[in-house]
Formats: sequence, C-alpha cells, structure tokens
Amino acid sequence: MRLTHIAAFAAVAVLAACQDSPTTLQSAKGTQPDLSIVKVYKPAEYAAHGIADPTVHNSDGPRMVIDGPCYPDDPTSCGGSDPGGTYTPPRASLDYFTSNTHTNNGVTKTSQMWTYSQAHTNMESMVLRVSYQTVGAQDWKGCGATPSQFDSDYMVAFGSPQELDASRTASYPSSAAFVWRISVQHTFTANYGYTVDGTNRSHTFGSSNTTCW
Repeated sequence: MRLTHIAAFAAVAVLAACQDSPTTLQSAKGTQPDLSIVKVYKPAEYAAHGIADPTVHNSDGPRMVIDGPCYPDDPTSCGGSDPGGTYTPPRASLDYFTSNTHTNNGVTKTSQMWTYSQAHTNMESMVLRVSYQTVGAQDWKGCGATPSQFDSDYMVAFGSPQELDASRTASYPSSAAFVWRISVQHTFTANYGYTVDGTNRSHTFGSSNTTCW
C-alpha cells in the first residue's frame, strides 16, 4: 500500500520548486553532446507528459525489526534481569533504496533516477537529501566522465508510518549518451528507546546509482 507524503498525523515538508514545463539543461560551450537536447521532468510534471511514476515501494533496502523499547535507565526493559547487564535497544523499522530505470525506443532515450525513504514504525523523523548529476558521455572520457549536479531535493517527514519519494526523468535523442548519477542521504531519527542501526538513535545512510545511457 502506498504511503502518502502528507498524512493526517504527520507533517511533511518538501522543499523543492515545481515547474510548469520541463527543465532544459545547459552545458559549457564546446561540450559534447549539448545538454540543451535534454529535457528533465519533475514528479509533478509526469502525468502531463505521460511519464509513469517509478516503482519504488519494494522492500529492497535494509529492513529493521520491530521490538519493544529499551531505556538506558532500566536495563530490564531490554529483556534482561541484571541491572548491570548489556543494554541492547531494539531497532525502529525502516527501508531505503535508490536506482535508475532507463529506456530506448530507437528515437528517444529516457533515464529516470529515483529514490525513497520509508519509516514503518517507531520513527520520530526522517530527512531525504538528493543530488541529481549528469555529464555527456561522448567525449574521450566516455562513461568515465565525472557528472556534476544540475538539481536537488530536500524533504522532511515526521512520525511513522511515512514515506518520502524523489525522482527526475530525463528525455533526449537516442543518438546521445550521458552519465546519470543520483546521490542520496537518508537520515532517520528513531523514537526514544529505539535505534536505527543497532547503536544510534539517529543515523544517515548513503545510497547512490550511476548509469551510463
């Protein structure tokens, strides 16, 4: 079941500007291929241009177990009877994943960079920071060229269950080739008495995908 970005019990702030028309990328003079041949669409523009939302809700990322809370001042709440025993707080439940879906019909190529963060249970907040990067792949460096950022997203959600999705879809002639990179930071902060990684209540997980297409 898809989680909405804004639920009645959780506030979501999406600090990304929406545009009414696709973005045309610009490149430095002499750069091949010319980035002006690329159209980049944001999620708000997908429906108007017949672009399907990426399927980002499979649990392909780390899945944290659900358990009862532990408290540092009460070790017995962790399942032990010895007040001096090992403190092992349970983990909150979360997922995250990043990928690229691309197509080529012989006339037009598409490259869809996408990512998500999911807070299933026992989560106070999560932050999604996304960097979208590209560079032409037809000079002497080819697929080894280093991409640079052309857009970004910053999103915040509070409570659980909750989900944050982010993506960009690029469209350009099949004769061209580009390196597309999406670099993401998924920050999760669990409720008091839980951890997100077995040790820390708050932690930032990194994920990325680089596709030459």
